[in-house]
Amino acid sequence: MVTSSPVEMPVKVLVVDDAPAVRETVKKMLELYPEFHVVGEATDGPEAVEASQSLQPDVVVMDINLPTLDGISATSEIVRTSGAAVVMISVEGETEYFRRAMKAGAKDYLVKPFSPDGLAEALRRAVGDRQVSMRGAALGKAAAVVGARGGVGASTVALYLALLAGTKEKPAYLVDADLELGGLELFLDVDPPLTWEVVVQKGWTRQPERIREGLGEAGEGRVKLLGAPSLPHLADVVDGPQKPEAGRSYVRETLESLRSLGGPVVIDGGRGFREGQLEAMEGAQLVVVVTTPGVHAVAAARKVLLVLEEALGKTAGEMAVAVNRFDPAQPPPWSDLEEALGRPVSLRLPLEPLLPVAADEGKPLLLEQKKSRWLEALEPFVAETWTRGEAPLEKPRRLLPWRKGGR
Repeated sequence: MVTSSPVEMPVKVLVVDDAPAVRETVKKMLELYPEFHVVGEATDGPEAVEASQSLQPDVVVMDINLPTLDGISATSEIVRTSGAAVVMISVEGETEYFRRAMKAGAKDYLVKPFSPDGLAEALRRAVGDRQVSMRGAALGKAAAVVGARGGVGASTVALYLALLAGTKEKPAYLVDADLELGGLELFLDVDPPLTWEVVVQKGWTRQPERIREGLGEAGEGRVKLLGAPSLPHLADVVDGPQKPEAGRSYVRETLESLRSLGGPVVIDGGRGFREGQLEAMEGAQLVVVVTTPGVHAVAAARKVLLVLEEALGKTAGEMAVAVNRFDPAQPPPWSDLEEALGRPVSLRLPLEPLLPVAADEGKPLLLEQKKSRWLEALEPFVAETWTRGEAPLEKPRRLLPWRKGGR
């Protein structure tokens, strides 16, 4: 282990790589910037974990391929035990490596070879993230709502989750993450003053106070809305080939900033699995999959649940199924429906003819104070499952065919 003398108010850096030449290159790069001070080096995962606890660095530069304990596993342990921020470095540029690193708690991911400026900027962002998370305010919970198919009512569920969770004193942050065709502002009859592409173009994704100031109030002050990009092609500025910096996740950064403000965050994830939508679902504490009772919608919901479980590693307690427009007088019975989904249904939302009218007029039922069986069904879910952090879901059952015995 190599240590050196500190400078005035440095950002303390631990460099982890099994190749001496790489460690030396990283050190020489950081010597160009007086704000950084390398306090130590490590050559494998266990040594990195030990050094992070003894040296208390602000940030760790971590190679992904290490002997004994790989960089992703070491990152997870460092984040859990020391609280240091981690910037992952690797020759691997595939999305799957990036996603695994982010899930382990890494704040950034650089593909070798990288420039000194690229490294310095990544460390600055990582340290900024760490400072945000350590400011003392509890992070707000995030719930992502995704539709198995178009027209199942996922945006409606997201809207009312936010309206029920927010108050005028502590509004919820409602995020339209349907980046190409989102239109949550129509449900509230407002023009969003701040949209995704503006946040990215202004460089606000890691500046929560700037985002808060830019958001407009809606729903009689119960929500603050971040709107979808103003035109479909601008989605690529946020999450696509037109991003200002290809290696950054602007969706993840923005959602972390919103959570740091302390209020509830509700994300309308839209449909599909573009990278930003996956990152939104991965970072949420609860993902609500909305479907209707039809065969095709239920089959699509099952696929979404499999993606959440197998690709994103979501547990049963981090997922909920909402069946919208359910008519108990119509088939299928709940037992068949739950067998088809492979898991219990957490939220049963009845037919509500007033909802389409309210959506067209931009006047949510909750604000119009109209009695609604649909809202009455949703309120306990918000109170008992999301806001108190509880998720009373059973272990998923083995997936079974939708139709049994030719029915």
